[in-house]
Amino acid sequence: WTSVPPVQPAGMTKNGVYTLGNTSRKIVTGWSVRSGYSGTIISSNRIQVVGSGTVEVFAQINFAGRGFNSVQDRWIVHNGVDKATAEGQSVGITATFTVSDGDFIWIDAKASSITLNYDDIAATSYVTVTPV
Repeated sequence: WTSVPPVQPAGMTKNGVYTLGNTSRKIVTGWSVRSGYSGTIISSNRIQVVGSGTVEVFAQINFAGRGFNSVQDRWIVHNGVDKATAEGQSVGITATFTVSDGDFIWIDAKASSITLNYDDIAATSYVTVTPV
């Protein structure tokens, strides 16, 4: 029998601006380990959970560029399952759920604009995973 440790806090911060484009939903790329969360594992733009338990995930996803009549959506995703969603230019979203060691948490986003074909996710965006 092997004991699994409690969930370790994790966080990632956006590296530079990510141009989403006028597009369908896709994973947000270009992340680095957030200051103060040195134990974070980022794999393919996803946080890999270390430990098991209940977590609160907070994502502050800020859209920098904005097309005319643009709609910006973002999702917190856990192992392919949507846990929370929000719409708006600069919106924080939170979800609380149970994770297991080795699970993945990531952010999907989508932008749609009537006249301009861009929407940028700002470098001020970040994600934190906190045990509860």
